[in-house]
Amino acid sequence: MVVEELRHVPSQRRIGPMIVCKTTGRPWRARQFREIWRECTHAAGVPDGVWNMDALAGGITEGSDAGADSVRLQHAATHTNTSTTSATIATGCPS
Repeated sequence: MVVEELRHVPSQRRIGPMIVCKTTGRPWRARQFREIWRECTHAAGVPDGVWNMDALAGGITEGSDAGADSVRLQHAATHTNTSTTSATIATGCPS
């Protein structure tokens, strides 16, 4: 889905942050993002104990289950150490 969305952005404009706040045209501030995220989760009925960062661990686990290369998973997760990626895969939780 992300790649499909990126196709809508001309290549010469693919510099810097790609996800920006529609009202400011600037990258999201962490607090703004958390507030909007929580509004969306409440509207969708997602429990308060679910955090946005949980999606990363789930994605890494899903990628591993689908046979993705562990080095690619490490880079996608921006993990410095392979042990962090391995622990995430093993537990399904971020370290």
